[in-house]
Amino acid sequence: MVGRRIVLISVALLALRCVGADIVATGVIAGVKRPDEYPETKARVVLEKYDEAWLSKNVKAFDALLSPSYLYFTSTGGVMERKAMLAMLASPDYKIDSGSRDDVRVMVTDSTAILSTLWRGKGTFQGKPFTDDQRCSVVISLGSKAEVLSEHCTNLQ
Repeated sequence: MVGRRIVLISVALLALRCVGADIVATGVIAGVKRPDEYPETKARVVLEKYDEAWLSKNVKAFDALLSPSYLYFTSTGGVMERKAMLAMLASPDYKIDSGSRDDVRVMVTDSTAILSTLWRGKGTFQGKPFTDDQRCSVVISLGSKAEVLSEHCTNLQ
C-alpha cells in the first residue's frame, strides 16, 4: 500500500513538473489565452503603439497601424484621410512637444474595439503653437491584423 502511494505521488509530481516546464517554456498552459490575446488588452496595445508612433513621428510605424481606409475626424469638424494624416506627421511644419492619453475606456464587440480617451498634447504647426485637450474615440479592428480604423477628437476647451 505504501509503495503504491509513493508511485502515485511520484507520477503526480512528474505530471506537475511537465506542466510546469510547459508553462516556463511557453508562458502559458495549453488552451489558456495569454494576456495579450484578450480583446481589450489587444486594443490597448494597439493604442499604445499608435500613440508611440505619433509622438515619435515614426511615419513607417504609424502607417503600419492604420487601416487602408483610415479616417481622422478633426476637432473642428473636418475629415482627414490616411494619406493626409501621414503627410502631416511627416511634415517638418508639425512638431510635437508632448502628448498623453488617460481615462482610457475600452468597449469590445465582435472583432471591433471602441476606445474612449482623453488626449492632451502640445506642439506647433506651421510655426503656430497648439494645445490639445480633447475627448477622443479610437476605433480598432481586432481581426487577424489589428489596425486603427478611425479616430475622432472633440475639443474640451
